Amino acid sequence: MINNFLNFIENNRLITKGEKVLLAVSGGIDSVILAHLFDQSSIDFGIAHCNFQLRGEESDGDEAFVKSLAKRIKKPFYCKHFDTKTYANNNGISTQMAARDLRYSWFSELQKEEGYAKITTAHHLNDAIETTLFNFSKGTGISGIRGLKPINEVLIRPLLFASRLEIETYAKAQGIKWREDSSNKEDTYARNHIRLTVIPELRKINSSLESTAVSTFERLLDVEKIFKHEVAMFKNTFVKTQHNLTTIIMSEASGIIGFPTILHDVLKAFGFNFSQTKEIIKRKNESGKLFLSTNFQLNIDRDTIFITSRNKEEETKEYKIQQGDTSIALPHGRLTLDWDAKRPSSFSRNDKVTFVDIAKLRFPLIVRKWKEGDSFEPLGMKNKKKMSDFLIDRKIPLHIKEQIYVLESENKIVWVVGHQLDERFKLSNNTSGICYLEFTPL
Repeated sequence: MINNFLNFIENNRLITKGEKVLLAVSGGIDSVILAHLFDQSSIDFGIAHCNFQLRGEESDGDEAFVKSLAKRIKKPFYCKHFDTKTYANNNGISTQMAARDLRYSWFSELQKEEGYAKITTAHHLNDAIETTLFNFSKGTGISGIRGLKPINEVLIRPLLFASRLEIETYAKAQGIKWREDSSNKEDTYARNHIRLTVIPELRKINSSLESTAVSTFERLLDVEKIFKHEVAMFKNTFVKTQHNLTTIIMSEASGIIGFPTILHDVLKAFGFNFSQTKEIIKRKNESGKLFLSTNFQLNIDRDTIFITSRNKEEETKEYKIQQGDTSIALPHGRLTLDWDAKRPSSFSRNDKVTFVDIAKLRFPLIVRKWKEGDSFEPLGMKNKKKMSDFLIDRKIPLHIKEQIYVLESENKIVWVVGHQLDERFKLSNNTSGICYLEFTPL
């Protein structure tokens, strides 16, 4: 076992000479064997234990056991207690997911504070099989189906070469003691159901399930590398990012083999799922189509995808202006005001500046994002026009439309900021007070 362990670390380049690593040890058989194998090596390590306070005295017993183990092998011991159920309730997630979030967040902090190069978990071959089956049952792509990776940034899994049976056999042969987690025998959790029910059924079909899985995972890992290479080529060719804007020209990219899957791999970084990706492709010729994820919005305009950040608070935020205020910072620029402006001898064709009759204003003025249903009287017209129609007539791209604000007085649009003054607020022969407005985009 120790030779296979060291060879796996070397072959997968998990640990560089001189690095010290942090072991996550729960007290169960897998993590205890992990500590045992590391203790036989020349690798410097420390032990971290999480007490999630979910099993009462049993949880406290696990903590005492791991603390005693660390003391016996003379390694640094770190322990933290978590109010897991409260965290789960506050965040609307399952207890298992809460424990995972809390565990890895603390491990990351500890790793940086104590100078550990890697965080090490005791995931083994059967864990990888269970993860693949779980992901497959929920729906996944190549990254979810290829199983657990030996290394993922600073997280390493040096026991992936060993099956659960091999670990149990080794532990008994070496007389190694461990703690049993009673929750592992409950069939109520999805992963436990896969372990206790699904995998035994699969072994009836293939008695060499674990050894077969090893070669399958090796091939899938290579397939993923090929796929990631294709995605990188796609990004270099078709995806452009500048400041807060990402664009993808679908007309040039849609003929690529596997386009829907490749496009989804790009879009999932922005929170869009595969169903949305297929709908985006289906609607690629429908200018004006809008898709939303939690933090981003995606617009389709003339067969081009535009992705920008979505600030849900900013979408409804209003800025108040009192007479005398000289400047206001907006997310995409700055609005400046001069309340003692002189009448210009001629009017500029620059839409970023305008002049307003102060007597026609009622304070406070409001600056907000335009919304569907807004209308105003564009300068030179006597009838109202819908904002949406005005923006279409101006051929303003969709991603720019989402950045447009209006200046409002008593629910009347004074100025489509940076674009058009309202006829009702223009200067007249009787104007005595003039405000000069200028919008400077970022």
